Amino acid sequence: MLKRLTREEDFESFLRVNHDKTILVKFFTEWCVPCKSLQENIEKLLTELKQSPEQENNLMVLEVDAEKFSQLAQSSQFNVRSVTAIFLFRGGKIVKSERGNMNIQQLKEFLAVT
Repeated sequence: MLKRLTREEDFESFLRVNHDKTILVKFFTEWCVPCKSLQENIEKLLTELKQSPEQENNLMVLEVDAEKFSQLAQSSQFNVRSVTAIFLFRGGKIVKSERGNMNIQQLKEFLAVT
């Protein structure tokens, strides 16, 4: 499932409600070309996962506009200085992070259990 953050106060509750799922948090900006490419790849991956419903239901993607929510992006938890930046949460904690664009195969590897 793909969701865009609309209010900063919803961020923590989203993590709490979905703590039993894998959460991919993506920081982006509207003008960022690599962000758009990554978005397309995430959407393709989610379409692939729909073929396997147990996997699809386990992955939540939260998009966060780094300009609109700059305090959250620049917080010590994320320290986003450039986009695109993605963070992988499991059990409510960050387990991986990456900067820059990724193709579908790289996304699959990023999401793989370590």
